[in-house]
Amino acid sequence: MALSRVWIPIQEELVPKLLRTLAALLIVGLVAGLAPAEALALEIAGYTIPYAAESPHPYPSGTGTTPAWTLRVEHPDATYIAIHFARFDLAPGDRLVIRSDSGRQRHVLTERGRHGLGTFWAPHIKGDTAVLELMSPGRNQAGWGVSIDSYSAGMVDLGSDAGSTEAVCGANDRQNAKCYQTSEPVVYDKSRAVARLLFHGTMFDWNCTGWLVGCEGHLFTNNHCVENPDLPPPATAVA
Repeated sequence: MALSRVWIPIQEELVPKLLRTLAALLIVGLVAGLAPAEALALEIAGYTIPYAAESPHPYPSGTGTTPAWTLRVEHPDATYIAIHFARFDLAPGDRLVIRSDSGRQRHVLTERGRHGLGTFWAPHIKGDTAVLELMSPGRNQAGWGVSIDSYSAGMVDLGSDAGSTEAVCGANDRQNAKCYQTSEPVVYDKSRAVARLLFHGTMFDWNCTGWLVGCEGHLFTNNHCVENPDLPPPATAVA
């Protein structure tokens, strides 16, 4: 049987971007211990930027309305900014506000931050700017403050899902969930993804889907989305 060769035209200026994207996918896969095919299944969402910044230690008291310390992190054309804290330790009653430039997005962190870890990825802010404001309403007890060692800059729009809703049922026993929509409507309804997850790695961020199991807030995701099953990477549900 003769084979036909098909050429797909690609704009010349898009070639470097395409090659960088493929290389990024393969690098993430190697770091995660994945086969090349599994690595290419990941959707790279952003990349990690080394960045050093910290508050005074201990930080001064504010007035309750005026921040004791502020920081503005900008990355041109980024679709989101997520801050990584190497150390986070505030006095009881104080808080760090991470917000968008307009103030429409806002996250508040206290004491040792998310889950009391002291080192963590903060919730992301959509857009190319994140503003940090350390609020300390004049208490006598001083806190150590915060130290930042990196941030991630997004490359994809987290507000929309670029994936396709189409599915192709093959001849083997494994079929996509879409194939059971008519024959097993109850099973299909319970199997649909209910979350889009943003994972933070050492060099890149990536997106995966997940779905709720049970009534205690447990979330399932695919095996190739996790670098190390014994030490899952930080993840945030974004949709």
